Amino acid sequence: MVNKKRYDPFEQAILKSCLFFVFPILLFSCGKKEKVLASVDDVQLTESDAAAWLHMNRTDLSDTLALRRLVKDWCTYQAMLLELKASYPEKYASLNTQSVFYQGEMALYYLEEQKFKAQTSQEVADSTIRRYYEANKKEYELQDFLVKALYIKIPVGQEKIEEKLREKYRLSKSKDIRQVEAIAKLNAENFYFNDQEWAYFNEVFEDAPMEQFNKQTFVINRTKTWFKDEKFVYFINILDYKLKTDTPPFDFLKDRIRETILAKKLNDLRADRQSELVRQIKQKHEIKINTP
Repeated sequence: MVNKKRYDPFEQAILKSCLFFVFPILLFSCGKKEKVLASVDDVQLTESDAAAWLHMNRTDLSDTLALRRLVKDWCTYQAMLLELKASYPEKYASLNTQSVFYQGEMALYYLEEQKFKAQTSQEVADSTIRRYYEANKKEYELQDFLVKALYIKIPVGQEKIEEKLREKYRLSKSKDIRQVEAIAKLNAENFYFNDQEWAYFNEVFEDAPMEQFNKQTFVINRTKTWFKDEKFVYFINILDYKLKTDTPPFDFLKDRIRETILAKKLNDLRADRQSELVRQIKQKHEIKINTP
């Protein structure tokens, strides 16, 4: 195993940005003009870059919350990198060198994953997942309220659109959601709706100014409301909720538990066979060492 250097928190953040944002972009960007999801100065995050990163984390562009987190984190880390490069170029160069070792560790991780996945079944019976869930509920304490919700954020100044949404966002009729979705696709700055799956409250409403509300009261009352500030109008409909003290629903944890069980299988194989895999890979390449 490679001995891992201990980085201070700032170095860890910079290395994370180098590894998880710069490295995948170098792998997957193809140079053609496409949709840009975000930019920091002249550095851009394209849709294909985001799709590649999300794929590595076993999701895709349709996962609204995961995409939102990715874009937010990418912007933060790129800003940090650019600031470090401008202010402390020697430190930036040093961290770039260190990131190569980090990338090597991750390369080994992914090579192992692909190699050993083929040697172990990727099927996990629901009964196995259920047993793990029952035995380990305490490991999955809720970090926040879970909700099923509708959230729409539109710029101010669209009076007709605002009036239409005020009529429809409560979803009183079955056809209302189709009309709301159609409006949101054309006009919304942010839009989220899922009445089938649970999501954390803070993830759904992270860019809404919720300080004026008592969160617990807001959630428990299944609040349906709209409000505005100087720039945006916000429409919120809490369809259902789970309290922090509730046991997380099985369906909410099922995929995570499946990944945990598969990861344990892979880690067992890594412990047994990593050295042999490293030896085989090194034999395929011409390696020259010039130090004493």
